[in-house]
Order: sequence, then structure tokens, then C-alpha cells
Amino acid sequence: MALQPIDITTPQPNGKLGDPARVMSQKINANDQYLEQLAQGADTKATAAKATADAALPKSGGTTTGPIFRAGVQNQEMFRIQNTGTQVGIGGSFGSWSSNRTPGLQVDCQSRADAYMVARATNWGVAHLFALDVYQGTTSDVITANFHFPGKENAMRFFANGNVTFAGTLTQNSDYRIKDEVQTIDPVAAASALRMVRPVEYTDIQGGSSGPRRAGVIAHELQEHLPLLVDGEKDATETIDVAEGDLTPYAPGTEPEGYVPPVMKLRQVPKLQAVNYAGSTVYVIAGWQEHDGRIERLEAALALALEKIAALEAAA
Repeated sequence: MALQPIDITTPQPNGKLGDPARVMSQKINANDQYLEQLAQGADTKATAAKATADAALPKSGGTTTGPIFRAGVQNQEMFRIQNTGTQVGIGGSFGSWSSNRTPGLQVDCQSRADAYMVARATNWGVAHLFALDVYQGTTSDVITANFHFPGKENAMRFFANGNVTFAGTLTQNSDYRIKDEVQTIDPVAAASALRMVRPVEYTDIQGGSSGPRRAGVIAHELQEHLPLLVDGEKDATETIDVAEGDLTPYAPGTEPEGYVPPVMKLRQVPKLQAVNYAGSTVYVIAGWQEHDGRIERLEAALALALEKIAALEAAA
């Protein structure tokens, strides 16, 4: 149906122009009903559009009450934080991670007793393949990041104090094709160096207070005898950004009255030396070879001496 035009110019048999009054009234009524239908339809569509708009996320902020799905497309980001040119964006210094740097993903973990899953990969209908949990625990020294795999929870655990545990074997590339200028370690030199190493037990104070007892070596002492096992230099320092002030992470708008955010300041801190304990194995092997050869020679000399003693006793 369309609007019915009202004729006001066509001559009629009675000499008047246009539609008779009755016909004109009928057209007006029909047009009025048609316009009412259009208005109702427009109102219905507007209401539906408003509901869609209300449910949509705004350009800034907004909260969803259900999951967000997007079909994966090859070579296309599912989510991207874009910076152009020299924009720093969410970048910043390492030290600002707990103060004013913005994360690409923020996960709120409000219960100390619960593990929070930051990410999980799944083959639906088959198995969960991988998950990453963070766990605070009841004391600050047990904060961990945990990797899970099928059939193995906590397969790898990274502790806040720098410790790592994993349920498996640690291996590293050792193929001849990635090595140049290969030299055999002198067993005599290795044994001599190992004799000079001072094994120690110590209290770990990296956390700023008395920690657990551990076993190891002093890095710069080991460096004097086996330098390839030690990175860094004794008493070295470095200048880094350090966040100072109230480091409590308040959600925007929940800061207490008088709150002053932390500020980043340059501070000179120790640049700690590191020891490759796994690498010491090759020196232990070389030292063992030296001592094993020495034992063989001593055993041969002892056997010869025993033969001579036996011969002397037989001749007596």
C-alpha cells in the first residue's frame, strides 16, 4: 500500500474540481492508517536498534554480561594494541610494571586462596591443551605462575623469589652445527680448578630478609678458576627505574583519600652475577677423567709392587 494522492484539479460532472468530499475523506482515512502503520513499524525498529545499541560496548569502558566470540582469520589479529611511529603506548621501564604502566590484559585476582587462570588453549571435544594460572597464596612469598598440561598440573612453576620447578628434564641445544672453535678441556687443568672451588652453604637474603638455607658457590670466587661458568662482574651496579611510594594497585576511582601514586626514580642497584651450575658438569667430567686415569696408573703401580713383593717372599 502507498499513500493515495488527493485530487484537487480534475473537473467533475457537477462542475467542481477534484475529488468529491466523500472520496477525499476515504483517502485521508486510508492515508492516516498507512502512516500510523509506518510509524508503528519505525518505532519497533527504533526500539530494536536501541536495544542493540544499548547492548553494544561503547568506545570507552563498558561491561559485557557474557562471552565475546570472534571467528579466527589467518594473518589477522584477534586483538591488537596499536602504536604508531614512536608512540610508547603501553611500553615503559621494567620497574614501572607495578605502578603506572598499562597492561595489554588485566586479570583481577581478589582471593588469595584461589588460582586465577590467565589463559587456556583447548581442542574442544578432545582435551584442554595448556593453561596458565597465577596464585598468590596466604603469604606474599608463595606467589607463583603455574603451567598446566594434559595429565600434569603444575608441570612448571615460577616462584616470586626467582625459583623454578618443573616436572621433567631440562635440556639445551648442543649440536655440533652450532659450535665453532671447539677445544677439549684439559682434564689436569679441570681437576686443578675444581680443587680450588669453595662449596658453601648460605642463607638466601634476596628478599631483603633472612630466607632459606641453600648450597652453592660464591660467583666471583668461582670466576677466578672457571670463568666461563659465571656471568657479570664482582660488585657491578646498574641504574634502573624504580617505583617508589604506595605500590598498592587501586582500581581507577577507588583510590583512598589523599592517595599519592608512586613515582619512578632512577636508582643505582647491584647488578648480580649469575652462575651456570649445569655447565659445571663438563668440568666435573673432565676432572673425573683425570682422577680416573690417575687411579688406573696407581692401581697398575700397586699391582706391579705386589708382584715384586710376592716374588721376593717366594725367593726368601
